[in-house]
Amino acid sequence: MRQQTDGFEEKVIQIKRVSKKTKGGNKIRFTALSVVGDRVGKVGYGMAKALDVTTAISKSLEKAKRDVVNVVLRDTTVPHEVTESFKSSMVKIMPAPKGSGIIAGGAVRDVLSLCGIKDVSAKMLGSNNKNGAVICTINALKKLEKRVQEVEKGDKPDKVETASVSEGPDFDEDGEQKVVEKPGGSDVA
Repeated sequence: MRQQTDGFEEKVIQIKRVSKKTKGGNKIRFTALSVVGDRVGKVGYGMAKALDVTTAISKSLEKAKRDVVNVVLRDTTVPHEVTESFKSSMVKIMPAPKGSGIIAGGAVRDVLSLCGIKDVSAKMLGSNNKNGAVICTINALKKLEKRVQEVEKGDKPDKVETASVSEGPDFDEDGEQKVVEKPGGSDVA
């Protein structure tokens, strides 16, 4: 990890060599996946492709700095449990007691630590692709922010009206059950 002048720490998660078959042979390039964060609630990711590794890394870091998101934290953990999926990857992030540390693996751990979360439990489900893990984790952290803002505004989900037992076509206004006579005898509806 490197420290930058703008306060963000940078971490390169993955570098891959990719090739494309062309008429003249193989065209080789490199892709880089990187994450930046300031450890106080801001994190972003970027992915870029270039002819050499250093250019790919610098391009991905520039993209990561452009796409920084703010994350709402409660002390050293997340305010509530959140689950997010991206394609075949799925991540579940849960708050943890103080002092438990970051219980997560691979790329999810890197994103959470650069974000500034110190106590959290996370589980990667489905595909464990690093690309999917990073995107899933950042989308989950965005979702967390939206949920907290809705609670602060006072937006409540629409109430679902439930019918009481004494309402409906088989009950009258007093809640008494109607007596319906059927052509073969008298039955209670």
